[in-house]
Amino acid sequence: MTLLVLLACAPPVAQPPGDDSAPSETGDDSGTPPPPACQALEDPGLPMDFASLTARLGTQHCLSVIDQGAMSGQIDRFHAEQRVWCDEVYRMDSPDGLTFSTTPQQVREHASVSDVMVTATGTHVVVFNDLSPTLLMDTLVSDPERFWRQGLLGLGGLGMIVDDGAGFQDAVFDAHLASLQELIDPDLAALADGTFRFVWFGVPVAALSPDSWDPYLSAEPHAFFRTTSSDFASFPTAPAIVSCSEGEYGEADPSVVSLADGGEVLYAGALSGTAKGWRSEDGVTWDDPGTPTLESGLPAGAPDLVSDGAGGYRMYFVNNQTGREEVATSLDGETWAILGPVMDMPNAHGGSVARAPDGTWWIYFNIPNAECMAQAAE
Repeated sequence: MTLLVLLACAPPVAQPPGDDSAPSETGDDSGTPPPPACQALEDPGLPMDFASLTARLGTQHCLSVIDQGAMSGQIDRFHAEQRVWCDEVYRMDSPDGLTFSTTPQQVREHASVSDVMVTATGTHVVVFNDLSPTLLMDTLVSDPERFWRQGLLGLGGLGMIVDDGAGFQDAVFDAHLASLQELIDPDLAALADGTFRFVWFGVPVAALSPDSWDPYLSAEPHAFFRTTSSDFASFPTAPAIVSCSEGEYGEADPSVVSLADGGEVLYAGALSGTAKGWRSEDGVTWDDPGTPTLESGLPAGAPDLVSDGAGGYRMYFVNNQTGREEVATSLDGETWAILGPVMDMPNAHGGSVARAPDGTWWIYFNIPNAECMAQAAE
């Protein structure tokens, strides 16, 4: 006979935006009681595969102790099969953004697919996929509602660090996700009106591959989301603006740039072929969201779009033919010409570039940790 144990609890209550800590057992200093635990059915007879566990997490907003143990095993399997958690974020600067050759500075361990925004005051805001080895289990145990704030799942999970001149500090982020999804490939930008735009590739639980957490292998179409806010650390729930089924894998790594006429263009990275794009007059309605209307002609993986400060645009990208970080330029955001490589750094990939108010260009990119990679290969 299957044993069913209902955990004593009330419906889930999300942490308020700005509170990224684990729930306190005694409440905060104001005397506010701790949020009640969520409801989870503890049943050893339920399926314990990854798809079933994530489906229950999406429904219950938490996992029972038994399910947590099974998920821990799934995470161990993921670590044994993947090497991406060895990625580390570095940065370099340049006077023109066309050649980066200074000494790389390490920014963050266990982080990948970083995107940098430099504010009008010179503050560096970096968003990235947080691949800290214990992050998912710590979140399951202490604060499962954080999954809906940061899209923590599989290879996804948004992290944010901010440097206002005193060094990088961790920052709280809330995307107010409507449903559980794997959030990857973040793209953050400051807009001319003082607001901020956040774009990403989101994989719903049901679309995840049952045999892999790799988002590129998730069911097509791949959905890209966009939202704006006056606060770069908290955004309203976003709609999907583009559904991409291009290429061998549906593509990923969306990046958006604002055009001089007030419109926007979005390009998705091409793991095979060339990067395709979409155009919008207002950032809300996009030309044929299911079919790209722009052809970059660039063999561009992980594109990063930025205005050049002189009325034109740049696309930094990993050339999926050479593996090098390169840059292309455009006068209109639609027709592109490759200038060539921007840095010569072995194993470097996934560059994101921003221009600071003092004219300095910064590139943030990934390099796998060699010791971590060697240990993973054992």
